[in-house]
Amino acid sequence: MTSLAYFFRFSGSVIINIWWQVLLLTCYTAVLCIIDGGSFVEFHVRIEFPQTLIPVLGVVTGLLLVFRTNSAYDRYWEGRKIWGSMTLSVRTLTRIIWLMVEHDDSIGSIESCLEKVSAVRLLLVFCVTVKNLLQHKETSESELEQLLRDKNCWNIKHTILLANQNLDMKTNGLYWSRPTSKELANKPNIPLELTYHLTLYVKSILKRGLIDSVIHGGMNNNIVALVESLTGLERILRTPIPIAYSIHLVQTLWIYLFALPYQMIGSIGWFAVPAVGIASFALLGILAIGAEVEDPFGSDTEWGTENDLPLNQFCEEIKAEIENLLTNPFLSFDCSEDKIVETKDCDDESIHENVNGENTMSQRRRSYPRGNESVIEIIGGNRYDGNYGDGDGTGGLLQSWC
Repeated sequence: MTSLAYFFRFSGSVIINIWWQVLLLTCYTAVLCIIDGGSFVEFHVRIEFPQTLIPVLGVVTGLLLVFRTNSAYDRYWEGRKIWGSMTLSVRTLTRIIWLMVEHDDSIGSIESCLEKVSAVRLLLVFCVTVKNLLQHKETSESELEQLLRDKNCWNIKHTILLANQNLDMKTNGLYWSRPTSKELANKPNIPLELTYHLTLYVKSILKRGLIDSVIHGGMNNNIVALVESLTGLERILRTPIPIAYSIHLVQTLWIYLFALPYQMIGSIGWFAVPAVGIASFALLGILAIGAEVEDPFGSDTEWGTENDLPLNQFCEEIKAEIENLLTNPFLSFDCSEDKIVETKDCDDESIHENVNGENTMSQRRRSYPRGNESVIEIIGGNRYDGNYGDGDGTGGLLQSWC
Protein backbone atom coordinates (compact mmCIF):
# COMPACT_ATOMS: atom_id res chain seq x y z
CA MET A 1 0.00 0.00 0.00
CA THR A 2 1.36 3.42 -1.00
CA SER A 3 1.89 6.34 1.36
CA LEU A 4 -1.00 8.23 -0.26
CA ALA A 5 -3.34 5.31 0.40
CA TYR A 6 -2.32 5.31 4.06
CA PHE A 7 -3.02 9.05 4.20
CA PHE A 8 -6.67 8.54 3.28
CA ARG A 9 -7.15 5.35 5.31
CA PHE A 10 -9.24 5.50 8.47
CA SER A 11 -9.59 1.79 9.19
CA GLY A 12 -7.05 0.83 11.81
CA SER A 13 -6.20 4.43 12.72
CA VAL A 14 -6.91 6.17 16.02
CA ILE A 15 -8.74 9.13 14.48
CA ILE A 16 -12.11 7.80 15.56
CA ASN A 17 -10.93 7.83 19.17
CA ILE A 18 -9.29 11.27 19.29
CA TRP A 19 -11.36 13.39 16.91
CA TRP A 20 -13.50 14.88 19.68
CA GLN A 21 -10.41 15.81 21.68
CA VAL A 22 -8.84 17.51 18.66
CA LEU A 23 -12.11 19.32 18.00
CA LEU A 24 -12.29 20.46 21.62
CA LEU A 25 -8.80 21.98 21.52
CA THR A 26 -9.42 23.56 18.13
CA CYS A 27 -12.63 25.25 19.36
CA TYR A 28 -10.83 26.31 22.52
CA THR A 29 -8.13 27.98 20.41
CA ALA A 30 -10.75 29.69 18.24
CA VAL A 31 -12.45 31.15 21.33
CA LEU A 32 -9.11 32.53 22.52
CA CYS A 33 -8.53 34.10 19.09
CA ILE A 34 -11.91 35.81 19.31
CA ILE A 35 -11.09 37.17 22.74
CA ASP A 36 -7.66 38.28 21.56
CA GLY A 37 -8.92 40.10 18.49
CA GLY A 38 -12.06 41.56 20.04
CA SER A 39 -13.99 41.07 16.80
CA PHE A 40 -17.15 39.55 18.28
CA VAL A 41 -16.88 40.64 21.91
CA GLU A 42 -17.11 44.04 23.62
CA PHE A 43 -13.80 43.62 25.45
CA HIS A 44 -10.32 43.05 24.13
CA VAL A 45 -7.64 41.03 25.95
CA ARG A 46 -4.22 40.61 24.46
CA ILE A 47 -3.22 36.92 24.68
CA GLU A 48 0.54 36.59 24.46
CA PHE A 49 2.76 34.61 26.77
CA PRO A 50 6.58 34.64 27.00
CA GLN A 51 8.39 32.07 24.85
CA THR A 52 9.98 30.28 27.80
CA LEU A 53 7.58 27.97 29.64
CA ILE A 54 5.99 26.24 26.65
CA PRO A 55 9.24 24.95 25.06
CA VAL A 56 10.37 23.46 28.37
CA LEU A 57 7.00 21.80 28.87
CA GLY A 58 7.15 20.53 25.28
CA VAL A 59 10.47 18.80 25.89
CA VAL A 60 9.11 17.02 28.95
CA THR A 61 5.97 15.97 27.07
CA GLY A 62 8.02 14.68 24.16
CA LEU A 63 10.22 12.56 26.40
CA LEU A 64 7.20 11.03 28.13
CA LEU A 65 5.55 10.26 24.79
CA VAL A 66 8.73 8.60 23.50
CA PHE A 67 8.94 6.47 26.64
CA ARG A 68 5.32 5.40 26.36
CA THR A 69 5.55 4.58 22.66
CA ASN A 70 8.78 2.60 22.99
CA SER A 71 7.50 0.67 26.01
CA ALA A 72 4.26 -0.19 24.22
CA TYR A 73 6.01 -1.35 21.04
CA ASP A 74 8.52 -3.40 23.04
CA ARG A 75 5.59 -5.29 24.56
CA TYR A 76 4.07 -5.76 21.09
CA TRP A 77 7.31 -7.06 19.57
CA GLU A 78 8.09 -9.27 22.54
CA GLY A 79 4.65 -10.83 22.28
CA ARG A 80 5.25 -11.56 18.60
CA LYS A 81 8.66 -13.11 19.28
CA ILE A 82 7.30 -15.31 22.05
CA TRP A 83 4.42 -16.51 19.86
CA GLY A 84 6.93 -17.27 17.11
CA SER A 85 8.98 -19.36 19.54
CA MET A 86 5.83 -21.19 20.60
CA THR A 87 4.97 -21.90 16.95
CA LEU A 88 8.45 -23.32 16.40
CA SER A 89 8.03 -25.69 19.35
CA VAL A 90 4.59 -26.80 18.11
CA ARG A 91 5.92 -27.47 14.61
CA THR A 92 8.91 -29.37 15.96
CA LEU A 93 6.80 -31.55 18.27
CA THR A 94 4.31 -32.23 15.48
CA ARG A 95 7.08 -33.35 13.15
CA ILE A 96 8.73 -35.55 15.77
CA ILE A 97 5.47 -37.20 16.88
CA TRP A 98 4.24 -37.91 13.39
CA LEU A 99 7.46 -38.90 11.65
CA MET A 100 9.93 -40.04 14.32
CA VAL A 101 7.80 -41.89 16.89
CA GLU A 102 7.68 -45.56 15.93
CA HIS A 103 4.42 -47.47 15.64
CA ASP A 104 3.55 -49.70 18.56
CA ASP A 105 3.11 -53.16 17.08
CA SER A 106 1.74 -54.49 20.36
CA ILE A 107 -1.44 -52.46 19.99
CA GLY A 108 -1.79 -52.40 16.21
CA SER A 109 -1.15 -49.77 13.56
CA ILE A 110 -4.60 -48.20 13.75
CA GLU A 111 -4.50 -47.67 17.49
CA SER A 112 -0.93 -46.38 17.26
CA CYS A 113 -1.96 -43.90 14.57
CA LEU A 114 -4.90 -42.73 16.63
CA GLU A 115 -2.62 -42.17 19.60
CA LYS A 116 -0.19 -40.10 17.53
CA VAL A 117 -2.96 -38.07 15.92
CA SER A 118 -4.48 -37.33 19.31
CA ALA A 119 -1.13 -36.11 20.64
CA VAL A 120 -0.68 -33.85 17.62
CA ARG A 121 -4.17 -32.43 18.03
CA LEU A 122 -3.36 -31.48 21.62
CA LEU A 123 -0.74 -29.10 20.22
CA LEU A 124 -3.41 -27.33 18.18
CA VAL A 125 -5.64 -27.13 21.25
CA PHE A 126 -2.70 -25.63 23.14
CA CYS A 127 -2.37 -22.78 20.64
CA VAL A 128 -6.09 -22.01 20.57
CA THR A 129 -6.45 -22.06 24.36
CA VAL A 130 -3.41 -19.79 24.73
CA LYS A 131 -5.05 -17.37 22.31
CA ASN A 132 -8.30 -17.43 24.30
CA LEU A 133 -6.38 -16.90 27.52
CA LEU A 134 -4.62 -13.84 26.11
CA GLN A 135 -7.90 -12.40 24.82
CA HIS A 136 -9.70 -12.98 28.13
CA LYS A 137 -12.05 -15.50 26.54
CA GLU A 138 -13.25 -18.72 28.08
CA THR A 139 -12.67 -21.94 26.17
CA SER A 140 -15.97 -23.78 26.25
CA GLU A 141 -16.38 -27.52 26.36
CA SER A 142 -18.01 -27.49 22.91
CA GLU A 143 -15.05 -25.60 21.42
CA LEU A 144 -12.62 -28.06 22.96
CA GLU A 145 -14.65 -30.97 21.63
CA GLN A 146 -14.57 -29.47 18.14
CA LEU A 147 -10.81 -28.94 18.33
CA LEU A 148 -10.15 -32.45 19.58
CA ARG A 149 -12.31 -33.94 16.85
CA ASP A 150 -10.42 -34.53 13.62
CA LYS A 151 -12.21 -33.66 10.39
CA ASN A 152 -11.98 -37.38 9.47
CA CYS A 153 -13.12 -38.45 12.93
CA TRP A 154 -9.68 -39.73 13.90
CA ASN A 155 -9.17 -37.79 17.08
CA ILE A 156 -11.96 -38.87 19.34
CA LYS A 157 -11.50 -39.87 22.98
CA HIS A 158 -10.10 -43.36 22.82
CA THR A 159 -8.82 -45.99 25.21
CA ILE A 160 -6.41 -48.51 23.80
CA LEU A 161 -7.46 -51.93 25.05
CA LEU A 162 -6.93 -55.06 22.99
CA ALA A 163 -8.13 -58.57 23.45
CA ASN A 164 -5.82 -60.65 25.65
CA GLN A 165 -4.04 -57.48 26.81
CA ASN A 166 -2.99 -57.21 30.44
CA LEU A 167 -4.83 -54.16 31.80
CA ASP A 168 -2.23 -53.57 34.53
CA MET A 169 0.07 -52.18 31.85
CA LYS A 170 -2.22 -49.18 31.35
CA THR A 171 -2.43 -48.36 35.02
CA ASN A 172 1.36 -48.42 35.22
CA GLY A 173 1.53 -45.59 32.69
CA LEU A 174 2.54 -47.71 29.72
CA TYR A 175 -0.39 -46.59 27.62
CA TRP A 176 -1.60 -43.04 27.23
CA SER A 177 -5.16 -41.75 27.01
CA ARG A 178 -5.96 -38.28 25.69
CA PRO A 179 -7.98 -36.03 28.03
CA THR A 180 -11.60 -35.33 27.21
CA SER A 181 -13.06 -31.91 26.51
CA LYS A 182 -15.04 -32.09 29.74
CA GLU A 183 -11.91 -32.76 31.77
CA LEU A 184 -10.04 -29.84 30.19
CA ALA A 185 -12.90 -27.34 30.39
CA ASN A 186 -12.89 -27.51 34.19
CA LYS A 187 -9.20 -26.64 34.52
CA PRO A 188 -8.17 -23.08 35.54
CA ASN A 189 -5.24 -23.00 33.10
CA ILE A 190 -5.99 -25.24 30.13
CA PRO A 191 -2.73 -24.67 28.21
CA LEU A 192 -0.67 -25.62 31.24
CA GLU A 193 -2.83 -28.69 31.77
CA LEU A 194 -2.20 -29.74 28.18
CA THR A 195 1.56 -29.70 28.77
CA TYR A 196 1.02 -32.21 31.59
CA HIS A 197 -0.77 -34.58 29.22
CA LEU A 198 1.87 -34.12 26.54
CA THR A 199 4.52 -34.98 29.13
CA LEU A 200 2.60 -38.14 30.03
CA TYR A 201 2.47 -39.05 26.34
CA VAL A 202 6.23 -38.65 25.98
CA LYS A 203 6.75 -40.72 29.12
CA SER A 204 4.47 -43.43 27.75
CA ILE A 205 6.17 -43.78 24.36
CA LEU A 206 9.60 -43.76 26.04
CA LYS A 207 8.60 -46.66 28.29
CA ARG A 208 7.31 -48.60 25.30
CA GLY A 209 10.57 -48.07 23.44
CA LEU A 210 9.00 -46.06 20.61
CA ILE A 211 11.62 -43.32 20.94
CA ASP A 212 15.21 -43.24 22.11
CA SER A 213 16.72 -40.99 24.76
CA VAL A 214 17.83 -38.39 22.20
CA ILE A 215 14.33 -37.90 20.79
CA HIS A 216 12.92 -37.96 24.31
CA GLY A 217 15.25 -35.12 25.31
CA GLY A 218 14.25 -33.10 22.26
CA MET A 219 10.55 -33.57 22.91
CA ASN A 220 10.90 -32.68 26.57
CA ASN A 221 12.88 -29.55 25.69
CA ASN A 222 10.15 -28.42 23.32
CA ILE A 223 7.47 -29.00 25.95
CA VAL A 224 9.55 -26.88 28.33
CA ALA A 225 9.71 -24.23 25.58
CA LEU A 226 5.90 -24.29 25.36
CA VAL A 227 5.64 -23.62 29.09
CA GLU A 228 8.21 -20.83 28.81
CA SER A 229 6.25 -19.24 25.95
CA LEU A 230 3.01 -19.47 27.91
CA THR A 231 4.66 -17.87 30.94
CA GLY A 232 6.18 -15.09 28.84
CA LEU A 233 2.85 -14.26 27.19
CA GLU A 234 1.14 -14.23 30.58
CA ARG A 235 3.82 -11.86 31.84
CA ILE A 236 3.03 -9.36 29.09
CA LEU A 237 -0.70 -9.75 29.64
CA ARG A 238 -0.63 -9.28 33.40
CA THR A 239 2.11 -6.65 33.72
CA PRO A 240 0.83 -3.33 32.38
CA ILE A 241 2.85 -0.16 32.23
CA PRO A 242 2.77 1.41 35.72
CA ILE A 243 -0.30 3.59 36.08
CA ALA A 244 1.75 6.53 37.44
CA TYR A 245 3.45 6.93 34.03
CA SER A 246 0.14 6.95 32.19
CA ILE A 247 -1.50 9.43 34.58
CA HIS A 248 1.45 11.84 34.56
CA LEU A 249 1.78 11.66 30.77
CA VAL A 250 -1.90 12.45 30.18
CA GLN A 251 -1.86 15.32 32.66
CA THR A 252 1.33 16.84 31.24
CA LEU A 253 0.14 16.50 27.64
CA TRP A 254 -3.19 18.20 28.28
CA ILE A 255 -1.53 21.03 30.20
CA TYR A 256 0.83 21.53 27.27
CA LEU A 257 -1.98 21.51 24.68
CA PHE A 258 -4.13 23.93 26.68
CA ALA A 259 -1.16 26.28 27.08
CA LEU A 260 -0.02 26.02 23.45
CA PRO A 261 -2.54 28.53 22.00
CA TYR A 262 -1.33 31.28 24.35
CA GLN A 263 2.12 31.03 22.77
CA MET A 264 0.95 30.91 19.15
CA ILE A 265 -1.90 33.43 18.98
CA GLY A 266 0.35 36.44 19.67
CA SER A 267 2.63 35.61 16.73
CA ILE A 268 0.39 34.00 14.06
CA GLY A 269 -3.11 35.08 15.11
CA TRP A 270 -5.94 33.05 13.61
CA PHE A 271 -3.48 30.63 12.04
CA ALA A 272 -3.09 29.27 15.56
CA VAL A 273 -6.44 27.49 15.18
CA PRO A 274 -5.29 24.97 12.49
CA ALA A 275 -1.80 24.87 14.02
CA VAL A 276 -3.13 23.79 17.42
CA GLY A 277 -5.48 21.33 15.71
CA ILE A 278 -2.57 19.68 13.85
CA ALA A 279 -0.38 19.61 16.96
CA SER A 280 -3.23 18.09 18.99
CA PHE A 281 -3.85 15.46 16.32
CA ALA A 282 -0.19 14.44 16.29
CA LEU A 283 0.40 14.33 20.05
CA LEU A 284 -2.94 12.80 21.04
CA GLY A 285 -2.57 10.26 18.24
CA ILE A 286 0.79 9.10 19.58
CA LEU A 287 -0.74 8.80 23.06
CA ALA A 288 -3.65 6.73 21.71
CA ILE A 289 -1.35 4.47 19.67
CA GLY A 290 0.73 3.73 22.75
CA ALA A 291 -2.40 2.83 24.72
CA GLU A 292 -3.59 0.46 21.98
CA VAL A 293 -0.28 -1.24 21.18
CA GLU A 294 0.38 -1.73 24.90
CA ASP A 295 -1.95 -4.75 24.81
CA PRO A 296 -0.93 -6.66 21.66
CA PHE A 297 -3.29 -9.60 22.04
CA GLY A 298 -6.63 -8.11 21.05
CA SER A 299 -8.24 -7.95 24.48
CA ASP A 300 -8.69 -4.17 24.26
CA THR A 301 -11.96 -4.48 22.36
CA GLU A 302 -12.70 -0.78 22.69
CA TRP A 303 -10.54 0.01 19.67
CA GLY A 304 -10.89 -3.16 17.67
CA THR A 305 -8.09 -5.55 16.78
CA GLU A 306 -6.50 -4.24 13.54
CA ASN A 307 -3.44 -3.07 15.47
CA ASP A 308 -3.20 -6.23 17.58
CA LEU A 309 -1.36 -9.42 16.78
CA PRO A 310 -3.52 -11.58 14.45
CA LEU A 311 -3.72 -14.51 16.84
CA ASN A 312 -6.76 -15.99 15.09
CA GLN A 313 -4.83 -16.07 11.81
CA PHE A 314 -1.81 -17.63 13.53
CA CYS A 315 -3.99 -20.41 14.95
CA GLU A 316 -5.64 -21.06 11.59
CA GLU A 317 -2.23 -21.37 9.95
CA ILE A 318 -1.10 -23.89 12.55
CA LYS A 319 -4.34 -25.83 12.10
CA ALA A 320 -3.87 -25.91 8.32
CA GLU A 321 -0.30 -27.16 8.73
CA ILE A 322 -1.39 -29.95 11.07
CA GLU A 323 -4.27 -30.99 8.83
CA ASN A 324 -1.94 -31.08 5.84
CA LEU A 325 0.52 -33.27 7.71
CA LEU A 326 -2.11 -35.71 8.96
CA THR A 327 -3.77 -36.09 5.56
CA ASN A 328 -0.64 -36.19 3.40
CA PRO A 329 -0.30 -39.79 2.18
CA PHE A 330 3.39 -39.30 1.40
CA LEU A 331 4.10 -38.43 5.03
CA SER A 332 1.59 -40.66 6.78
CA PHE A 333 3.19 -44.09 6.23
CA ASP A 334 0.97 -46.57 8.11
CA CYS A 335 -1.39 -43.75 9.14
CA SER A 336 -2.63 -42.87 5.66
CA GLU A 337 -6.37 -42.61 5.18
CA ASP A 338 -6.63 -45.82 3.18
CA LYS A 339 -5.25 -47.68 6.21
CA ILE A 340 -7.66 -46.04 8.68
CA VAL A 341 -10.69 -47.68 7.09
CA GLU A 342 -13.10 -46.99 9.93
CA THR A 343 -12.78 -43.21 9.58
CA LYS A 344 -14.14 -42.96 6.08
CA ASP A 345 -17.73 -42.34 7.06
CA CYS A 346 -18.78 -41.45 10.60
CA ASP A 347 -22.44 -41.91 9.71
CA ASP A 348 -22.04 -45.59 8.88
CA GLU A 349 -23.53 -46.92 12.09
CA SER A 350 -24.93 -50.28 13.02
CA ILE A 351 -25.36 -52.60 15.95
CA HIS A 352 -22.73 -55.31 16.44
CA GLU A 353 -22.08 -57.91 19.03
CA ASN A 354 -19.33 -57.24 21.54
CA VAL A 355 -16.13 -59.24 21.66
CA ASN A 356 -17.60 -61.71 24.13
CA GLY A 357 -20.43 -62.54 21.75
CA GLU A 358 -23.09 -60.72 23.76
CA ASN A 359 -25.36 -58.14 22.14
CA THR A 360 -26.30 -56.45 25.41
CA MET A 361 -25.87 -52.75 24.68
CA SER A 362 -28.13 -50.16 23.06
CA GLN A 363 -25.25 -47.98 21.93
CA ARG A 364 -24.52 -47.08 18.32
CA ARG A 365 -21.44 -48.96 17.14
CA ARG A 366 -19.39 -49.67 14.06
CA SER A 367 -16.89 -52.47 13.50
CA TYR A 368 -14.07 -53.03 11.04
CA PRO A 369 -11.65 -55.89 10.40
CA ARG A 370 -8.03 -55.85 11.54
CA GLY A 371 -6.27 -59.00 10.47
CA ASN A 372 -8.09 -61.91 12.09
CA GLU A 373 -9.68 -59.62 14.69
CA SER A 374 -12.80 -57.51 14.63
CA VAL A 375 -12.43 -54.14 16.33
CA ILE A 376 -15.55 -52.40 17.56
CA GLU A 377 -16.12 -48.67 17.79
CA ILE A 378 -18.72 -47.23 20.14
CA ILE A 379 -20.13 -44.21 18.32
CA GLY A 380 -22.03 -42.81 21.27
CA GLY A 381 -23.64 -43.59 24.57
CA ASN A 382 -22.01 -45.13 27.64
CA ARG A 383 -18.73 -46.94 27.86
CA TYR A 384 -18.53 -50.54 26.76
CA ASP A 385 -19.65 -52.75 29.64
CA GLY A 386 -17.61 -55.81 28.73
CA ASN A 387 -15.26 -57.60 31.11
CA TYR A 388 -12.66 -54.83 31.41
CA GLY A 389 -11.73 -55.57 34.97
CA ASP A 390 -12.25 -59.28 35.30
CA GLY A 391 -8.54 -59.82 35.67
CA ASP A 392 -8.20 -62.41 32.93
CA GLY A 393 -7.12 -59.92 30.29
CA THR A 394 -10.06 -60.65 27.99
CA GLY A 395 -12.69 -58.41 26.56
CA GLY A 396 -11.02 -55.39 25.03
CA LEU A 397 -11.60 -53.04 22.11
CA LEU A 398 -10.70 -49.69 20.65
CA GLN A 399 -13.26 -47.38 22.24
CA SER A 400 -14.04 -44.22 20.34
CA TRP A 401 -16.61 -41.43 20.38
CA CYS A 402 -17.66 -39.72 17.11
